[in-house]
Amino acid sequence: MNHQLRPGCAKRTLPPPQQPSLDFGDVPMRKLLVTSQIILCLGLSAAQPCLAKVFQSVDKTYNAPVAPLDLAVSSDGNYTFILGANGKIIIYTKAGEKEELSVGGDFDRIVTSGDGDKIWLSNQKTKEIKEVYIDFVKKLTSDGSPFLGDDKAPVVITIFSDFQCPHCAQLGELFPKLLEKYPTSIKIVYRYYPLPNHQFAGAAAVASWAAHQQGKFWQYHDLVYANFRDLTMEKLTGFAEQLGLNMPQFQQQMNSQEAKDAVIRDIQEGQTAGVTGTPVMYINGRLVRERTMEPIQKMIDESLKK
Repeated sequence: MNHQLRPGCAKRTLPPPQQPSLDFGDVPMRKLLVTSQIILCLGLSAAQPCLAKVFQSVDKTYNAPVAPLDLAVSSDGNYTFILGANGKIIIYTKAGEKEELSVGGDFDRIVTSGDGDKIWLSNQKTKEIKEVYIDFVKKLTSDGSPFLGDDKAPVVITIFSDFQCPHCAQLGELFPKLLEKYPTSIKIVYRYYPLPNHQFAGAAAVASWAAHQQGKFWQYHDLVYANFRDLTMEKLTGFAEQLGLNMPQFQQQMNSQEAKDAVIRDIQEGQTAGVTGTPVMYINGRLVRERTMEPIQKMIDESLKK
């Protein structure tokens, strides 16, 4: 099976916990504060070295249940992988949680990708190399978010999406098919993730939130995606009129701090989960790498068996 991520819209390159700069259209607050940390070596002449002394401190000590043959750490420091004999791998999270998995084989080296979602195992003598995907289950919330399907369904499909992303529009075409096949087994949750390079994505997000307050999110969602290539502020207002929404209420809620906070909350949770572009889909917290019907159904069926 092809494990490559399918195309998506341009990625956001802001490391958590930074907040993105977004344009919410005519909403008064156009940009969000981005917190940055700058470390400078000051007060020293060019001829003097910045390094004066070296200090050491023990951050963590692991009592691994296997004899370590090799270890690797994700670039963000969130995951430490310890390789034992017979392909046994111990994974420690930054919070100190431990997971164990076995991939079999006889390996003596381990390397990880930057975010730790893929590892490579190798044996210097046999020259065998194995590539393994690691599915970290993300803790995602859905309280107050618009959804389709059964609220108590055992399988929750979470989508981080941008209203001007063509791949998001294409993914949305699968929702009716999935609901037809799994009418009581799935819940599809929409999460806002407007990208800063899309002019009206932020405004469309707060507008759809305002429509959600009047029970018309999905109708508004469909109208926006049907016109995502040529959105304007006038059209975003026109969609609300077309749906017969209470316009004074819609305008007030679209421009409210509450609407912006709802969008920012989704962006922050997406960044924490590792979202950088759109669309991104999770099934019960597991990242969906191939966003087509067959692999999605396979993951749903696997989740239903658990």
